[in-house]
Amino acid sequence: MTISKTQNNSKLTIALDGRLDTTTAPQLEAEIKSSLNGITELVF
Repeated sequence: MTISKTQNNSKLTIALDGRLDTTTAPQLEAEIKSSLNGITELVF
C-alpha cells in the first residue's frame, strides 16, 4: 500500500493506492496520527 498525503493549510488529503487490510492498517494509522496536528479537515 502506498499512502500519499497533501496538506493545504489545515486541510489534509490522504490517498491510498493498494490494499487496505489488517496487515496495512497500522501503517495508515501511524501516518494519520503523525499528521493531524493543526488539521481541521481530513479527506480520504
